[in-house]
Formats: sequence, structure tokens, C-alpha cells
Amino acid sequence: MKKNLRALLALSLSLLLTLPLAGCGEEPVPEIPDYPVTASGVSIEKAPRVVGSLSSALTNLLLELGYQRQIIAYSDEDTIPNPLPEEPESEEKDEKQKKIDALYVNVPTEIGQIGTALNPNLEEIGRLMPEVVFTTLPMSTEELRLLNEVNIKVVVCDLSSIGGLKETYRNIILVMEGQNAETGKANALIAQYERDAEEISDSVSSARKKALYFKENLSLIATEDTYEGALLGLIADNAAPGMTCYTLEEELIAGMNPDVILYDEGMDLEALKNDERFAEWNAIQNNAFIPVLGRGISQKSFQVLNSLKLIRNQMYPNASSSAPAGEGSSSEPASSGEEGEPAGE
Repeated sequence: MKKNLRALLALSLSLLLTLPLAGCGEEPVPEIPDYPVTASGVSIEKAPRVVGSLSSALTNLLLELGYQRQIIAYSDEDTIPNPLPEEPESEEKDEKQKKIDALYVNVPTEIGQIGTALNPNLEEIGRLMPEVVFTTLPMSTEELRLLNEVNIKVVVCDLSSIGGLKETYRNIILVMEGQNAETGKANALIAQYERDAEEISDSVSSARKKALYFKENLSLIATEDTYEGALLGLIADNAAPGMTCYTLEEELIAGMNPDVILYDEGMDLEALKNDERFAEWNAIQNNAFIPVLGRGISQKSFQVLNSLKLIRNQMYPNASSSAPAGEGSSSEPASSGEEGEPAGE
């Protein structure tokens, strides 16, 4: 009887030792699978091997984030980049990387162009067969139906605002690498952008000027509700408060008085200077102009802060500045004020 009791106690103890002890150390965190994910309301079941873009801005983001090898379908607005060199084989690849590499066996290698967001070329999309197409405009119900029949997903990205740009970074990474990368990589990029934007804004907080940015012609301006207007608001007070949708409202011109004027490089500066509607403005009388070259602060990328810093430095020559945010910005720098003088000096 005693032997049986001792055996029963020994068995009970061994079972207890195999169970996790409450309060003793942390419980293991369950692994979160990368897929499926949902981006812009579209379900993505696995990492796409090949993708397409209907917008040059989205193409640039895909390239910036390192996904050139997956792009087989470019927009008609794009210049197709040269192929990347083959990556050397490495014996140090982990199991996850080996699984990723296996996805790209027998991937289509033909590259082409598939139209634009306004005018997608469904025939070319169907011929090249990207698994996901990124675009900035919704497709029609019929277009989506036709693409869905051949298992091509369409992800719509909003690039009309800074908030939309942040969400676009998040969605692209989510689609291409899954939700673990979205949580880590995307959050880190967004946090860095926000720190850089705050640094730019703080550097001029005690001496903000009133600025106006003419876009393309003398009727279009960067109003507060626009992408460029939001960026301009980091370094200056918008001289057109209350105006919307890039529209310069004639009846409000008399009440405006910008200290400095930004203008796109293709505009006629002399026509701007000689326009009687603006004759009393401080910026006109003080010859305070900053030309914005290339894409300038219209660039749909976090690297736009490079251009904004250059404009800030011209608008406020004494503003403290760290190195430009990010590296390798493809936007052209804004040049200095006319005759090489800092704007407003």
C-alpha cells in the first residue's frame, strides 16, 4: 500500500513539473503570421511575387523601399530603370529567406508598361500578370471584375495628403512583406518622418514668416488643405488662410500680404512681379522670391523633407539646421532668391 502511495506521489510530482508555473517567468508570445493581410480593404493572402504600378509616385515609393525586383509592370509615366545585378548566393541565409527565395522560382521576367491611374491598360495588365497593382485612383466595377477573374488584386493609395502618404507607406510594406514588417519597418519610417518634420518646424517657431506658393500659374496656390500647403505650414504661416483646393480667390487678394513668395520654376517671374493685383505685397516690394525646382515639395515621399529644409534655409538664413532628412532624395533643390540673395533679406 505504501509503495503504491509513493508511486502515485512521484507520478503527480512529475506531471506538475511539466506544467508551466503561474507567475514564473513570461509566457511565450505567440508568433503572428505575416499573411493574410488587408490593405485599403483588399485581402492579400501571401507575399506577391510580382507587382505593378499605375502611378510614377507609387513606383518611386516601391523603388525607394527596395522592391524593384518585384516590379514587372510600370506606369506609362515611368522611365523603366535598368535591371538590378544578380544577387550573389549566400550560405548564411536563414530559413525565412530561403522560403522567400523559393517564391521567386519561375517568376515572369518580362517587364512592360500598363497605362496610368486615369487610363489603365487592362490588356497589358492581363498579359504581364502582376499579382498586385498599386494605383492612386479607384477602378470601375467592371475593371475590377475583369482583373479579379485572373486573381489580380488592386490596392488604391491616397497621396493627396501627408496622412495619406503615411498610410501609403504602411500599405505598401504591408502588402509586400506582411504585417510583422508593417508593424516594425513602417512604424519606424513614419516615426522618423515625424521627428524630422518636428525639427524643421521647431527651428523657425520664433520667427515665422507669411508665405505664398504659386503652383504652375498665377491662379493656383498651395492652400492650407493641400499636400504642399501642409508642408509649407511647417515653416511658415500660409498667406492665404481660408482658401481651398489650390484656388486663389480674387476678392481676397487685397487682404493678403506675404513676406515671401515661392513659385514653380517654369513660371514667368516677371509676370508675377508686374501683376498689379500683387503690387502692395511685402514680398513684391522686397523682391523676396524662392523658385522651387523639380518636384520640390510636391514630391510624394518622406524624402520631400530634404526639399523643405532647403527652402527653410533660404527663407530663414539663420535658422539652425541638422543634416537633411534621409539620403538620396531625387527631388531637385530649391534655389536661392533672385540674384543669389536670401529671400526676404
